[in-house]
Amino acid sequence: MQLNFFDHAMKYQGGKKSMKFLNEMKEIIPFDAIEKILIEKSVYKPTKGKTGRPSIPSKILVGSLFLQNWYGLSDPMTEELIHDRISFRKFLNIREEDTIPDETTICKFRNRLIKEGLLGSIFNEVKKMMESKKLILNEGTLIDATLIHSSEPKKKKDKNLYPSD
Repeated sequence: MQLNFFDHAMKYQGGKKSMKFLNEMKEIIPFDAIEKILIEKSVYKPTKGKTGRPSIPSKILVGSLFLQNWYGLSDPMTEELIHDRISFRKFLNIREEDTIPDETTICKFRNRLIKEGLLGSIFNEVKKMMESKKLILNEGTLIDATLIHSSEPKKKKDKNLYPSD
């Protein structure tokens, strides 16, 4: 089967640093477990096989919030960069026919998670998984969101416990 331009770009393109980071994070984040919790709490309602407008997959919505957090993005910029960056599309498993969430959808989804007390717990759970794998995230700007594999931190001696003579 011959690839169309979109399929080719999705398969072979994307920045090496950002793809490495996002591929590692894709393996860590338990998207299926998060979706199950969102359905149980009635925050997300999949419309698979139902009539009407299909819902945006929860993985795309949740993944968008992680992208926002890691890269310090606003809602409008998150929407824009999901449209623009191949690495973001690969991370979110967006296909050509998928709907990309607009800034209002991202905002409403995040606010609903906050209202239900889920946003912090989801982020903290992923942070614990990262710590268990000895990964540290430097976040803040679009360029330097990278994972650093670290060793156990060295404990500093308390000068009060061990006073020097």
